[in-house]
Amino acid sequence: MLEWIIIGGGIHGTLLANFLISSRKVQAHQIQILDPYPRLLSRWQHCTSNCGMEFLRSTLVHHIDVDPFSLRKYSRKSPVRHRFIEPYSRPSLKLFNEHCESVIQKNKLAKLHRQAAVKNIHVKRGYLQVESCAGTVDTKRVLLAIGSDSLHLPDWAKEVNAQHIFSPTFHRQKLDHCKSVAVVGGGISAAQTAMAMARQCAEAKVVLVTNHEPDIHRFDSDPGWIGGYLREFHKIEDYSVRRETINNARHRGSMTQEVAMTLKQMIAKNKIRMVVDHIKDVRSRDDDYVLQTAEESINCDRVILATGFEKKCPGQWLQSIISQCNLPQAACGYPIVDKNLHWAYNIFVSGALSELEIGPVARNIVGARIAASRIVEGVNH
Repeated sequence: MLEWIIIGGGIHGTLLANFLISSRKVQAHQIQILDPYPRLLSRWQHCTSNCGMEFLRSTLVHHIDVDPFSLRKYSRKSPVRHRFIEPYSRPSLKLFNEHCESVIQKNKLAKLHRQAAVKNIHVKRGYLQVESCAGTVDTKRVLLAIGSDSLHLPDWAKEVNAQHIFSPTFHRQKLDHCKSVAVVGGGISAAQTAMAMARQCAEAKVVLVTNHEPDIHRFDSDPGWIGGYLREFHKIEDYSVRRETINNARHRGSMTQEVAMTLKQMIAKNKIRMVVDHIKDVRSRDDDYVLQTAEESINCDRVILATGFEKKCPGQWLQSIISQCNLPQAACGYPIVDKNLHWAYNIFVSGALSELEIGPVARNIVGARIAASRIVEGVNH
């Protein structure tokens, strides 16, 4: 029987496996990472590549290795140019990914990965049984490290062949013959995607359609949420108030100063046109589309959505065990967990599922690091 099954092989799942092994509270052969993709971090790499990310929004101490300065040390011997951007020494995506791969290789984390989509978790007498498309596996503990799985699609998008940048079937690099592209969204991913398409298809007309002017913030939420603000947050006993606090603290639909400046420059050079308006309707016309706003009609042959994810709790397949075992949930549907992120029956959580305890940064890389330290601290040998 395994000690741990980690469900999810993204940034959170990979980091958590690394922290558990490094803590020496569990040996590598006692851990298995279940993830439906062929390699660890496949989903992360797919999404960041699709949107054309060049630099992370997080700092150099936020990565998957245990030593906070591991990325800085790695960068000194890396051939990658333009390794960091200021302020806060934020790493380039290329450097960050290379460092991740070095950590995975160094600690042999790929050997822990089993490609399989999880269907359910069954609570047995003294252990847990995880059911996946590859069969069942018994374990003492389960760690849920799953990301958001419901893409936000505007109502009008369901009537046309609009593709979302975070869809597993969408590959931006394959769009080489576009004549006109509309990128819909108002945050950093939308801006990055529009700029990437303008560079990729130099002759194409690229329009960024957003319902607001660029909202500038360095991070997804104020850095105080990594530490100081949490003391007051944990004093809130009403989980509905915690949820409201999280929603208000997140800078949804925002972008960094340098992304906004680069976007502004590309607009000035007529490589991108930005339309600030709401899309009211979309019509198909032959092989093209017409996006109708309050002020104008936008013609394009490709519609790309950068509209993020739904706000609902990830992991629809969890509803079975939640109902069967009466797992504690807040009114918003998210787990109620203890300080060590234990939900119930030796099921632990990270990422979005942990945000009522960790706060607005729970989904971020720093949230994964906080979760790892909490979980490791609470686990006995």
